[in-house]
Amino acid sequence: MDFLDAGAVGFGTDASKIDVENPAAVQARLARLALEAEVVAVASHNWVDDPLSGETWPMHRTGFLSTYLAAMQAAHGQVLFTGSDIANGLCGFIDGAIESGMRAARDAASLLALHNS
Repeated sequence: MDFLDAGAVGFGTDASKIDVENPAAVQARLARLALEAEVVAVASHNWVDDPLSGETWPMHRTGFLSTYLAAMQAAHGQVLFTGSDIANGLCGFIDGAIESGMRAARDAASLLALHNS
């Protein structure tokens, strides 16, 4: 496969920065990274406006997690939250969901042990 025949996938924090349905707009952005690349077709999906997803994976601003992650992970009474969006690592991916679920399961076991003692 010739490198120039390859596809490219892109993600970003602000969908309004580029009209991903417009090949010329995509070409202009891509030219900043790979001057020789030529956009011949584009395809996209707006996950934020998708009624079944409503978002993409988390794209937190600098300092957000260091400020709020502990509070989001903390038990609120006997209510525990879990999910890839509040994982210690790999936020937004299945690995983060597993890590977060394991943490919540350990926390739930501790809460039940306290309640049953």
